[in-house]
Amino acid sequence: MRHSRTTTLALTATLAAGMLTGCSSDDSSTPATSDEATTSASAETPGTDDASAGSLPDGVSVSLPEGVEAPSGASGGAGLGDDGTTLWVVTYGSSTNPTVATVESAASGTVTVSLAPVDPDAPATMDYVPTTTVLELPDGLDTEAPFQVVLGELGSVEVDGVETPGWLVS
Repeated sequence: MRHSRTTTLALTATLAAGMLTGCSSDDSSTPATSDEATTSASAETPGTDDASAGSLPDGVSVSLPEGVEAPSGASGGAGLGDDGTTLWVVTYGSSTNPTVATVESAASGTVTVSLAPVDPDAPATMDYVPTTTVLELPDGLDTEAPFQVVLGELGSVEVDGVETPGWLVS
């Protein structure tokens, strides 16, 4: 009976090791910690194509806008581009099927954007990374005064010039 238990334990350990090996990648580098991943993501610039996200639409990057730091606990945000003619929208979620923004409407100092995954039928990873969508601002929007940006079902933020983005913080 003892020989049977030893054989069963050895077989179980071998199977477990094989399953773990099958789940690992060929990359032998040390995985990034959460802080390292955040730092490297914030250093990227909008419009770059992140390899882990596959093919992204124009104006979308899996990163924060260059020079922008999100507050702790942010779940979304918006701000004016440096030229004052574009709006960046940051969402958080999957790096492989990120949520992107499109302008739905603009009226009376409010821009409403809809949010949807790049491919609604594709799977998404369970990581939580920022994705930036850069959008052209609708004609007639007064960016000299504060304005509201409705981020789909996430909520609404106020943007007050290039230097003052709005953030949703939980």
